[in-house]
Amino acid sequence: MRNHRISVLQTQSGMKSLLLILIVLSWCIGLAPGTMVSTATAQDSKPVAVINGDSHVSMRQTVYLDGTMSSDSEKRELNYQWTLVSSPEGSSAVLRDDANSQTKFEADAVGIFKVKLVVNNGLVDSNPSYYTITVTK
Repeated sequence: MRNHRISVLQTQSGMKSLLLILIVLSWCIGLAPGTMVSTATAQDSKPVAVINGDSHVSMRQTVYLDGTMSSDSEKRELNYQWTLVSSPEGSSAVLRDDANSQTKFEADAVGIFKVKLVVNNGLVDSNPSYYTITVTK
């Protein structure tokens, strides 16, 4: 028997209709049990990561970054993942609370720090959002 794959776009209210269509379709074309069927709802759009915070600070200040303006079109709860992408030479800065909506680090070197935020709505990751912090003496 040939392998079959069916991809279906469903609406939130169409779950029962979709199930009935799949059952009838599989009976009509003789799909074997275990045939792969992937579904995606029209609402499974990517969440959006947004960073607000300090963009210019003096050395030894704490840099506060806020991701609470990030959003999901379906109002799903978001998971946060912050990453310190780059830092000036000699820095040993570490993000605190990197899995929370807000994070911080100590500006321990003069130069440019770059931070990334990705949020996940339980289904899909957002595109990364980047933020640059300039540290002066």
